[in-house]
Amino acid sequence: MAKKDNIRNKEVIDETGYKLPTISGKEIRVEVRDVGQGNCNEIYIDGNLKYVYDFGTNIYATKEEVDNLINEVYSIYEEAKPILILSHWDLDHYHLLKGLEAKNKNPFSAFVFIGELPNKTSQDVYEFMNEKLVKEVYSITPRRMKGVPNLTTLTSNAVLTIYSPDGRSSRNNSELVCVAHRRDTDIILSGDSYYEQIHNAILSNSVKNINLVLPHHGGRAGDVSVVNTKNIKNVAISVGKDNNYGHPYPSVTAHFNKCKVKETSNVGQITL
Repeated sequence: MAKKDNIRNKEVIDETGYKLPTISGKEIRVEVRDVGQGNCNEIYIDGNLKYVYDFGTNIYATKEEVDNLINEVYSIYEEAKPILILSHWDLDHYHLLKGLEAKNKNPFSAFVFIGELPNKTSQDVYEFMNEKLVKEVYSITPRRMKGVPNLTTLTSNAVLTIYSPDGRSSRNNSELVCVAHRRDTDIILSGDSYYEQIHNAILSNSVKNINLVLPHHGGRAGDVSVVNTKNIKNVAISVGKDNNYGHPYPSVTAHFNKCKVKETSNVGQITL
């Protein structure tokens, strides 16, 4: 359980000993929801929603837009009670949690997250989730370091591995990354992590086919040239149409020109 007195101390590691529940399944499906310039990925096991990775949307989304996106999924989530895994505390990755706070509703059964809370908005959302879930709130807080941290396995079961950084230097390179496992394919949910981290921890050790949700909406995320695309079959980009950042960058999408690339801004929700 994340402790309130520790959660605000940026130099404390809250060693929760978090372990994913044991689960297995034959059919693993990932849905990359169309949430505009944000991120929300769902992991289904044999047709049942078990995990949600990020619950965000555009940082400039109106209350009506946030409410509409919540209403699209709330009944599904309330029935399924999935585990929520938050990559990091950038608003476009948890904006819909802020909307849940305003409604005083929570459909999740557990909350796993990086424990450094950078601002009052994240602190308020954490306190709301901690109040609702009590013992099922798990803070993973690596110590400060210089340079780009490595990703290491935090916990895994037959269908999912959660990677955590072995240190932290910035929000975008110090976050939780998920990999959903099929027999012949790994599906990487990357948040805003760096390509070097994904390559070193996951791609360089995998002999499977890869489906990849690009980090940072196809924007800058370290050095994309380190990624060998040989085994990458499908690429999904969660991105808002006509966004102010120029995402996805042409230089990034060009690197994956031999893969099947889809953008939520063009095709809506993407199934992997």
